[in-house]
Amino acid sequence: MTFVKTKLRLKEMAKGEVLEVKLSDGEPLESVPENIIQDGHQVLKIISNGKDSRIFIKKN
Repeated sequence: MTFVKTKLRLKEMAKGEVLEVKLSDGEPLESVPENIIQDGHQVLKIISNGKDSRIFIKKN
């Protein structure tokens, strides 16, 4: 579900804008960046504190 919400939000954004997404560690943190890259966007940074993570995505 996280990827679907992320994809919808990116669709509303202008090219070049950066989206910050909070993710739970584990499967979402593994799958969302992969899917974002496959969709043609850029993962700028992933910050993890061991419990959850923030991912910064640049819309292309």
